[in-house]
Amino acid sequence: MLIGVSQGNNKVASIEDDFDDEIINQRIWEDIIQEGSATAIETDAGELELVLPAAATLISNGAIQTPVVYSFENTEIYVQVIDIVNPATNAQQIFSITNKLGTQYRWLLEAGTLTAQYQEGGGAITNVFSVAFVAATHAWWRLREAFGIVYWDTSMDGITWTNQITY
Repeated sequence: MLIGVSQGNNKVASIEDDFDDEIINQRIWEDIIQEGSATAIETDAGELELVLPAAATLISNGAIQTPVVYSFENTEIYVQVIDIVNPATNAQQIFSITNKLGTQYRWLLEAGTLTAQYQEGGGAITNVFSVAFVAATHAWWRLREAFGIVYWDTSMDGITWTNQITY
C-alpha cells in the first residue's frame, strides 16, 4: 500500500510512506488504533496490513492516522487498496481526511459497495455517491481539493483517474 500526496507547498505534501521497511513510522503515524484484537503490521512487500480477527465484532478496529492537523487546500491524498474487507459482512474500510474546519471527507467500502461521504463537524454522515465495488476498477482511491471543491476519484492503476463525484 502506498499512501501519498501530491507535491505542493502545504503541510499535507510532507506525508509519504511506502511501507517498505517493516516498521511503522511513529513520526507520521503516531495514532495507531488496534481494538478488539486488531493488529497493524508493515510488511517487507511495501504494504501496511490492518488485520481484524476472523470473528471481528463491532469493537474490532484497525486504523492509522496522523497526530497532526494538515491543510487539505489545493492538494490530494491517495491510497492503493490491495486487499478488501469481506463483502459478505458489514466490516468497513475507510480512507479519509479532515480539513481545518472539521469536515471529514472519506471513501467507505462496506458490504461490496464503495461510497463517497462527508461529515461536517460531528454532524450526520452524508453519502454523496455509491457504486458496486470492482477491485480492478477501484484499486486506487483519491481525495483531492481544488479551490474549495472536493473530488472523490478512483483509478485502476494510480495514473489515470476517474472522478466519481464532487462537492
